[in-house]
Amino acid sequence: MKKRNTLAIAGLCLLVVCIHLVTIMTGSQFYLTQLTMSAYYGLVIIGLGTLMGYAGQISIGHAGFFAIGGYLSATLTTRNLASFQDIWLIKGLDSCKC
Repeated sequence: MKKRNTLAIAGLCLLVVCIHLVTIMTGSQFYLTQLTMSAYYGLVIIGLGTLMGYAGQISIGHAGFFAIGGYLSATLTTRNLASFQDIWLIKGLDSCKC
């Protein structure tokens, strides 16, 4: 079982490296942006699926944390507030974007 998990993790790492190399070779960040957004939404869906499927609970908090993280990321990138990333509160809120 441990060997199977190690192979799965190695395969995932290889996939990530290959995707990164393809985006570098094409010279376009479009595909990387699309895959990143797909990964964000995938994490939210996996979290909600796990919570609602296994536990049978409804969670509105997932949407709230996703919205706070998205809003904070947009604010930090558009208003050039990157110098505030060293503050622990902003790092904590930024980690909520799943």
